[in-house]
Amino acid sequence: MAVTLDQLIAFTATVEKGGFRQAGLSIGKHGTSVSQQVANLEIDFDLQLFDRSARAITLTDSGKALYEYAKAVLREVEHFEMKAESLAGGEPTRFTFAIDASLVSAEISDIYRALLDAFPVMEFQILTGDPLQVRQWVMSGIAELGFSMSTFTIPHEIAVARCYAFDVIQIAPRDWGIEDKVMTSQQVRGKRQIGYHFFKQLGHDEAHLMSNQVLFCNTSQEILSQVIAGNGWANLPRFCCLQALADGQVQQFHIGEERYDTWQTELIWQATQPINSAMQLMIDAIQTLPSR
Repeated sequence: MAVTLDQLIAFTATVEKGGFRQAGLSIGKHGTSVSQQVANLEIDFDLQLFDRSARAITLTDSGKALYEYAKAVLREVEHFEMKAESLAGGEPTRFTFAIDASLVSAEISDIYRALLDAFPVMEFQILTGDPLQVRQWVMSGIAELGFSMSTFTIPHEIAVARCYAFDVIQIAPRDWGIEDKVMTSQQVRGKRQIGYHFFKQLGHDEAHLMSNQVLFCNTSQEILSQVIAGNGWANLPRFCCLQALADGQVQQFHIGEERYDTWQTELIWQATQPINSAMQLMIDAIQTLPSR
């Protein structure tokens, strides 16, 4: 026996609307046509799906048992049609986005939602790591697009788009007695610094690390945790520290006359890779995010 989509549509619409006439109105069919489709389905399976003895039809136990299966089939058909239309329209079938763990935010999640709404049948994967991991995922082709703090040097095979800037501040454990919230360079060098590991990997440690002792971490979240634990001071994006500062878990200080530094974020992709519609949506949306 061959079940038709029209039969399943008529059956599920009748269940959901409570009658043949109401089901017909919802799917653009005459009520008698819907009733006949359901009757044919009952004949095909030798099952009674609705009790018609009262004025209002009621779903039988057999009907209840089959309803979810019918809905599942219709959902799969809908997914099939959307996938076929996506392929016919040249839309990407899969997309992998790599993001610096320090830049994960509610705003980025909103962009993910917009992407999923625009490409509902596309397979979407998010990879989270440090800036060098993001770069490596892009260079190896594992990810089509990456978003991270600037690594200051870009290989020639990578294309880059500058995005929002952010302030970097100095923070220290709350129990350090820092007079007037200012430390000299000499005082700082005598304290352990918590620094980004990717600076060391890139050979930028001398430019960005001031202390004689350094504890390396690969994410802003881990660096902040170490400062809260009292293990040293750090340069961190201000936006990563706002809650900890408000809660009094850490304190902000300045080194001499220096107040703030500004760093940049960037989007990267392989220079030889064409930008598809999913990539373009992400690039356009992220570039609208304001500096922090």
